[in-house]
Amino acid sequence: MGREWSIRAYQSGDEEGMFELESAVYGKIADKDLWMRRWKWMFQANPAGAPVIWFAESNGKLVGQYPVNRMKMKIGNEILNGSQMMALMTHPDYQRQGIFLALAKQALSDAGSKGFDITYGFPNKLAFPGHIKSGYSDVGAISAMIKLLNCKNILRKYITNRLLLEICAVSMSSIIRLVYRTGKAPNVDALTITRVSSFDERINDLWEKVSNDYEIMVVRDKEYLNWRFVDIPDVDYAIYLAEKEGQILGYTVLRCEKQFGLKVGRIFELVVPLRQEQVAQALILKAIEFFKEERVDLVIYRMIGSRAYHKVLRKGGFIYSHLASRNVRLIAHPNTSKISQAFLGDSRNWFLQTGDSDAI
Repeated sequence: MGREWSIRAYQSGDEEGMFELESAVYGKIADKDLWMRRWKWMFQANPAGAPVIWFAESNGKLVGQYPVNRMKMKIGNEILNGSQMMALMTHPDYQRQGIFLALAKQALSDAGSKGFDITYGFPNKLAFPGHIKSGYSDVGAISAMIKLLNCKNILRKYITNRLLLEICAVSMSSIIRLVYRTGKAPNVDALTITRVSSFDERINDLWEKVSNDYEIMVVRDKEYLNWRFVDIPDVDYAIYLAEKEGQILGYTVLRCEKQFGLKVGRIFELVVPLRQEQVAQALILKAIEFFKEERVDLVIYRMIGSRAYHKVLRKGGFIYSHLASRNVRLIAHPNTSKISQAFLGDSRNWFLQTGDSDAI
């Protein structure tokens, strides 16, 4: 018997079918209006341009999807059309029928023909083998650095005895303060760190400096950053700028959320030129201060790029988490012959953080 589905490209109005598909995969979505507004923000308001979206359809119903969203990227010495694959899914009733591989091949071919020079993404453990089979390179794990702020709440998930919980929490907190203590604030003359509601034109000057430090990264100009962190519906990011004499020297973007029964602080972005280690340290200390005020239990920062950031984070009392790092990997696919697979597959060429994913 032949397959009961066919492949086609996005048509106006398909967002309704995408909503129904996601509801079937992840469970009922409580706020459809919010979902639709975020869909329009992600795919229609994106300043880089229109996406490529391919579907598997069966009897008029969407049963699989493979969206590739356009991202302006610095690759080598050029600003090119990059892209990120996101929100991939197959309807539970249609799994193990080859939908994923068929969609991946079609979407990547279409992306290449429309001038998307590369496509990258962060597949989960189950989807990773299929992506490698479809032609992606495994760039490497996204390293995770964590800082524990409330040991008692974290241990509560594993220890039910109250006395034992108190003893372990006190002991663990003491060890962390002794071994992984937060360093002192650096002395940078005239440096101020201020929370802002949006990015202004000065951020373009910072981008020009930072872009020289890496071979592959998403273009972080004013237009992109305001779309990514300011215009998104119903999400409040905390944006802090490090400034000196009217010049932006770096920034960080933070958010709190509930995860695994804990209040988790996430550093979405930490962007500072590599030669400005003290500025990066000052921003990290501001992030820690913010998360303490928000009564966060755990802070996490994910990235692939310079080890200099790890050095700064360690000074802030962060530690490397092998468990958190092994669960997220970066993959990349060249859609043009002018970019080699080897170049994309070398993790030393990349700079990506949580903000470069579709996480909100």
